[in-house]
Amino acid sequence: MQKPSWRQFGRQRPPDPSQLTDDELVRLAQTDPEQFGELYRRYVGEIERFVRSRVTDAALAEDITSKVFTKVMLAIPRFTEGSFRAWLYQITRNTIIDEYRRTKPNLVIDDLPIPDPASSPEDVAITNDAAARLHAALDHLKPTQREIVRLRLHGLGVKEIAERLNMSENAVKSAQRRAFIALKSVPGVMP
Repeated sequence: MQKPSWRQFGRQRPPDPSQLTDDELVRLAQTDPEQFGELYRRYVGEIERFVRSRVTDAALAEDITSKVFTKVMLAIPRFTEGSFRAWLYQITRNTIIDEYRRTKPNLVIDDLPIPDPASSPEDVAITNDAAARLHAALDHLKPTQREIVRLRLHGLGVKEIAERLNMSENAVKSAQRRAFIALKSVPGVMP
C-alpha cells in the first residue's frame, strides 16, 4: 500500500524550516511554538559566542544564553516588526546587563573608608568623595576586572590575584591593564 501524500488531503507539504526567512519563521513560531526550534538552532551558536565574548565564565555564558532564548520564546508572540536578529541581540545585551547587576558585589562595611580622628572635616569629605567616585567607576568594569582592581586595592600582587582567581599572571596583567584604561575613560575618576 502506498503512503498517502500531503496533496491527497488538500494540504500543501509543510515548508522546510531551514529554507524560511527569519520573518517567516517568526510568524510560524507565533502561531506554533514548535516552530521556534528552527530559530533557536539558527542563532544559538552565534548568541552563545556573543555572550562568551562578554562573560569570562563559560558556565555563566551558557546560563545567560539559555535565559535569552527562554525570554525570546516567551516574548515572540508580542514581536511585531523589525529585524528579529536585532531584537534577539537587544534581549541578549539586556540579559547580560541584568546578570551583571544581579551579581554586582554589594559594598561591605570593611570597604568603607574610616576617617582618621586627626583629619579635618574637609579631608574626610575629600576622601569620602574619592572613594564614592571610585566605587561608582568600578560599576563600569566587567566583573573579573572589578575583582582584580578590588584585590589590587587590598594590596594583593599579580601572582596572588592569579592564584585566587584561577587565572594566569599574564591574563591578570592584561585584565588589569584593560580595567585601568576603562577607569581612565570614566569622567572624574582618575586625573
